Amino acid sequence: MPGYSRIVPIREITNENGNDCNLNIRRYVDNTPPVEPHDVKAHLFGGVPSAEITALNGLVTKYGIAESDLFTDRGDGYADFIHADKAIIKEAIKSNEGVNTANSRVTEAANRWWVQAAAEISEIGKTVQVYEFKRKYTEQLRAMLEPLGVLDRFQCIGVFANWWEHSYTVRESTEIESDGDSNTKVTVKEVISIKNVFKTITAEGFVAALVSDEKIAKEHFAAELFELESLERDTENVASELQSYIESIDVGERDDDTEGEEADETKEVKISDVEKYLKALGTEEAKASLKKIKDLKSEKSKTNKALKKAQIELQEKIDAIRKDLTVEQCETLVMELLREGFITELDKYLKAELDKTVKAVQHLWDKYAVSAKQLTDTRTAAEEKLNRFLRGLGYYG
Repeated sequence: MPGYSRIVPIREITNENGNDCNLNIRRYVDNTPPVEPHDVKAHLFGGVPSAEITALNGLVTKYGIAESDLFTDRGDGYADFIHADKAIIKEAIKSNEGVNTANSRVTEAANRWWVQAAAEISEIGKTVQVYEFKRKYTEQLRAMLEPLGVLDRFQCIGVFANWWEHSYTVRESTEIESDGDSNTKVTVKEVISIKNVFKTITAEGFVAALVSDEKIAKEHFAAELFELESLERDTENVASELQSYIESIDVGERDDDTEGEEADETKEVKISDVEKYLKALGTEEAKASLKKIKDLKSEKSKTNKALKKAQIELQEKIDAIRKDLTVEQCETLVMELLREGFITELDKYLKAELDKTVKAVQHLWDKYAVSAKQLTDTRTAAEEKLNRFLRGLGYYG
């Protein structure tokens, strides 16, 4: 592996005029990045060196993006950016039809791989062993994706490796704990990794315990999910409205002598403190504020109870469905979860590779978009404008 390992002949190690038996690894391999090229002429007078554009070919041509899509060739060994803004470059690359085409080829190949893999997953623990499946389909995925030229060998293997470690949530419960002053949302998740799913399939088969609550809910209780999401929004909105109202009341307790970092810190306002202050104040306006706080607290309690009730009812329905799932239904749902996890990890690699291409082109922008001549011309124009202004005021003759 260049930069990391290589086979070194004994004579190279023992050469008295060379290494003289020195086994310092950096004498033989060095993973230090090469020195970044900088074209002085381009820095001074503008333009992007054609040689540096050509060096990007491995990143842009994989998506079918031509140099002419991003640069205008001057014909003198330099080119100009077609787009006048760095942000537009990102959009121009990501919206290029070649990107969709290249990524679609990868996705189609991955789908073909999945069809073959899924058939063997069904036989895990029967005629197929987990370790053999992992070895075989890691290599098969690499063999199917690498020739497409978007992901390299190690990225292709990484897709499988990350999928193997990928986890999904089997069960999630959310509770809102309130102490009267604050509203805390507590989420408890039960997760399982893909590799442990395979272990469970080997030991027990496709059991209901592998099916996520979310998968069952989406299959059977779409309306209930929609209602639950609506209640969660209502709960958050009421809590936010109450806190905002509390913070809008000036309790007159800020210490004006506070110095340093403490002066910059926002003091947390407690509902009980505000209520005590308003009661002590005793004005009609204070009484109205107390009633407003009471109403909001009541609404907050009401929405919390409604949310909790809806969560319990939905969980009971999910548990009832889970008990009645057949082995065939469990297998179908688990296979969907496995495939969703695989596609998630594949998409991460495709996005990261595209981001790498965007950053490489934008780096050329950072280096060469503004030349020294442009900076000098801008400075000169600013000086002339200032001088005209000063002459108009009579400071210059």
